[in-house]
Amino acid sequence: MSDESQPITLAAFAEAIKALPLSAVYAKALELRNSMGHLHRSNAELRMYIDESGTGQGVENRELGDYIVENEGVIDAMTERIALLKAEVERRGQQWLDLGDGNDADQSERPVDRHETGGGLSNGTAPTATDAATHAGSGRINSTLVSDPSNRASDSQHDSPESEEEGIHL
Repeated sequence: MSDESQPITLAAFAEAIKALPLSAVYAKALELRNSMGHLHRSNAELRMYIDESGTGQGVENRELGDYIVENEGVIDAMTERIALLKAEVERRGQQWLDLGDGNDADQSERPVDRHETGGGLSNGTAPTATDAATHAGSGRINSTLVSDPSNRASDSQHDSPESEEEGIHL
């Protein structure tokens, strides 16, 4: 186990994201959602293979079942990290943009009734994960500035070449 790298602890993750600009916090959430989507699809494929192979592959099926359980543990850990990202955004006094659960086959341009959900809609559609990443990167949502001005100093620090090698990689 000592030869393997271990994931960053939740406490260290929570501390590290405090220094990130808002756009990077959302980018990390998108990255985690994407990874979770891949794990969900992988688990579905593994389950289908196990179901189709029948009982003749006992040892192999048990091993594949163990992989499914391991993937579910990783998904749970990623869900906890997304909760920490949300808490950090809200700690900064910003509104969290829920980017979905990562299970939707295609979240782009999903119709929404304006009267059911209220704001955040454009042309009768809800913002997608791509929209949120684009807007979070620019600091604007529906032409409204959402970035905390205090983040500008940390943004410029992250742009310097020296900072690429420093810090914690989440």
